[in-house]
Amino acid sequence: MVFGKQYLMTAGPTPLPPAVSQVMAEPILYHRAPAFIEIYARVLERLKAVYQTRNEVLTFASSGTGAMESAVANLIAPGDVAVVASSGKFGERWAELCDAYGAETVHLETEWGDKIDPAQVDEALASAGGRAKAFFTTQSETSTGVVNDVQALTEVAHAHGAVIAVDAVSGLGVVDLPTDEWDVDVVVSGSQKALMCPPGLAFASVSERALGVATPNRTGFPLVLVPLADPEDLDRVGHALLDRGIYPTLAPYPGVPRSEVGFRIQVTAANTDEEIDSLLLTLDHVRGALRQSI
Repeated sequence: MVFGKQYLMTAGPTPLPPAVSQVMAEPILYHRAPAFIEIYARVLERLKAVYQTRNEVLTFASSGTGAMESAVANLIAPGDVAVVASSGKFGERWAELCDAYGAETVHLETEWGDKIDPAQVDEALASAGGRAKAFFTTQSETSTGVVNDVQALTEVAHAHGAVIAVDAVSGLGVVDLPTDEWDVDVVVSGSQKALMCPPGLAFASVSERALGVATPNRTGFPLVLVPLADPEDLDRVGHALLDRGIYPTLAPYPGVPRSEVGFRIQVTAANTDEEIDSLLLTLDHVRGALRQSI
């Protein structure tokens, strides 16, 4: 059987090199096998070279938008001021994500086909009076082909005390972006553009400065830490909290000892003040009981 080669006349996904297609035809490695772990570790290390950074590069089983959302979710809490500078369709996605996460979004829209002007970004950040937590922008705007001056935009953001997150989904690997040299805080990319891999993976380089902004409680939900000494306690208390509408989060948070477990109380607009008080009171009782038993 002869397969015809299809050409997508779009900005991506880009065609796969034949060597990549051939490897995909090989038997699949077990994802917990030592051979896969070795490959995965090598990929993560080499991604640092692609990003030109010493920072850890995070990997997501998502499109590039998934990594963008992760940046917004971790850098912005409801009510925070976020400044977005866009010059096309994908730059506007930053503003949509910031709005979805309840930010007070300042959206600087540049005419499609024009570069983002660092001087205008400087004015937008200055107008926020130092309240802007983060600045979001695009390296290579896929919808127009415009490449923005990330180095200058980073300098402007830092001058106002804001971290910068850059969408480099279509640019990383083809347009130079020395992450550490330019001190860029978050750089997001995807597998299906200049990296010439199948769609479905996204990546993000995160600086120490950005990690400092990403506090444990970015969602706006109250966060309570309960020390648990025994897995049976975890199971028993976890079910008790779930029965009361309190949803446990088991992953350790930055600055939280791994011997502790975080619990979030999910409170929505539908909850009355009395219901919220009841949830908090229940959690206080559980905390008190646990501390006495440990």
